[in-house]
Amino acid sequence: VPEVDARVSTLLLSTRRACEHLDRQKEMPPGRFWPSRSKSAASTEVRLSAALVVDAMCYLRTVHRFCGFLRRGFNHTAELEAASPAAAIQNLLNEALSSQEDRAAGRDLGSCSIAQLA
Repeated sequence: VPEVDARVSTLLLSTRRACEHLDRQKEMPPGRFWPSRSKSAASTEVRLSAALVVDAMCYLRTVHRFCGFLRRGFNHTAELEAASPAAAIQNLLNEALSSQEDRAAGRDLGSCSIAQLA
């Protein structure tokens, strides 16, 4: 589904930029979660992109106590877990990938859920 592919790609790029920004603030060397500079990496299939989003989100949570969905950092892991439980990541990703029309109509992604993408 091209619409879902575009949303996954946008979410992946946003997540990778957050990784780069927060890593640079800590003066860390370039990492595998930083945005790719190659054009071929941009055409990654949806399933792989969704898996990369989840992987990068886990990295942000673990290393920086940062929730990529809420777009904010926390001073303590307990604060992060209270505001954005790790168990809720699938729901947050489904919400991020659903269109405004789907959310307004109360529809979920159905066949496009992260469980089926990743």
